[in-house]
Amino acid sequence: MGKELGLQDADIQSALYKNLDLGHRMQVEKVNGRWLILDCYNANPVSMQAAIEYWQGFLPEQPHIAFLGDMLELGSQSEKYHAQIAAILKAGNYHELYSIGSYSMVFNPDQSRHFSKVQDLLAVFPALPDSAIVLIKASHGIQLEKIIPRLKGAS
Repeated sequence: MGKELGLQDADIQSALYKNLDLGHRMQVEKVNGRWLILDCYNANPVSMQAAIEYWQGFLPEQPHIAFLGDMLELGSQSEKYHAQIAAILKAGNYHELYSIGSYSMVFNPDQSRHFSKVQDLLAVFPALPDSAIVLIKASHGIQLEKIIPRLKGAS
């Protein structure tokens, strides 16, 4: 396509190597010894499963903590798809799981770690190990991006 638009090979190659900032879409960054996997722009069953599998395989010897919210806009299939993700989580290995929303309640075997809204979670935000591998995944409407400053050390 670039050639058809008259671009030179060097310009095409340079553009292909540019880092795209897609804002909270599978961003992986290390902050204060903790790895953050930030993916709270959108969520569907396929992207949720892929993010969980990536998270569980990333430095598996370190504690894994997830903040998972609802996958919105699934219509009449919402309960079914959330139950599928719950089964994947049940078969996995992790240290702690926090769920946010209404459908994501099925993700969490510990209902004391389930919150209806992000604001409720922020009011009692947990202390996390510095070496944790932290996954944040939900549809944007859940507003999980609001916990990112806490994960990065802001109060």
